[in-house]
Amino acid sequence: MSRKKCLYDYRGYHGIDVSLDISLFEYGLICKKYTVDYPDEYRIVCGVECDEQGNYNLFDYFYIQESYLDNLVKGEEWISIKDIDQFFETVDSNLKDWLGLPFIIKLHNLVGYFGWMDILGSVYYGFEINKP
Repeated sequence: MSRKKCLYDYRGYHGIDVSLDISLFEYGLICKKYTVDYPDEYRIVCGVECDEQGNYNLFDYFYIQESYLDNLVKGEEWISIKDIDQFFETVDSNLKDWLGLPFIIKLHNLVGYFGWMDILGSVYYGFEINKP
């Protein structure tokens, strides 16, 4: 039986908040550059289930390229132009400014608006991480 993961296992990751535990357990997203296959790819740990208090308690790994996120909002993928316009209105931004944002903020915006399953995909093997 493998040991339960802990926050220490994710050194080198960063999130939307300066605190890694807040990024993971409250926002449900941390990432790390992972350029093994593509130069703009990231490994994501995403919260996929919450406890009664609204904190994430089940997670999964995903891999995604920043260029894919950019293509989503440029209308080069599955998102309709109407949805893109509404997305930018919701996040109070425009294409030019949004493309200049750090990866984790782009990901957080898209996951917050469209949902993690639409942006990252399905969960196959969720896992727990010990909360500090």
